[in-house]
Amino acid sequence: AWIDWNNDSDFDDPGENYVLGSAQNTADGPTSQSPLAITVPSNAAIGLVKMRISAKFASAPTACETDFDGEVEDYALVVKSNPGMGLCRLYGGTSLISPNPSTGKFSIQFDALQAKVHVLIYNQEGQVVSDEAFSDTSEIPFDLDVASGIYYVVTEIDEKKEVFKLIIGQ
Repeated sequence: AWIDWNNDSDFDDPGENYVLGSAQNTADGPTSQSPLAITVPSNAAIGLVKMRISAKFASAPTACETDFDGEVEDYALVVKSNPGMGLCRLYGGTSLISPNPSTGKFSIQFDALQAKVHVLIYNQEGQVVSDEAFSDTSEIPFDLDVASGIYYVVTEIDEKKEVFKLIIGQ
């Protein structure tokens, strides 16, 4: 597998190649390395990045090989936020911040009504600038009076956390 994290239209950069292992005598079975945990790098491009999965009969495939006995599939991954600390939100999460960047006025929207939400907002030094709990909501408006810069918003719902990078400018 290959993931073009920096979106430069190739799979040649360090950290873009993942070995999924091999599978023998199985139809649609897991590979020897399954499941494989992949950490999104802190320098990943925000937005669409391409993931390519390739399987080749009797040998290892390459990222851009053609005319071989095997299969290649491309997928789009959506990197929504990358706070640069190993945590990021990929498409399929439950919440969204907009607008981002903002002037300090933004909202967190959820894909469904949430009974209980805990929101923490940190500055780049790791200091908490907001710590609030909300009930029975599908959207939370914020009007932060903070300096311009990068902030990290952590939403916690039912012990599941999502982390977003929020850019505030004047």
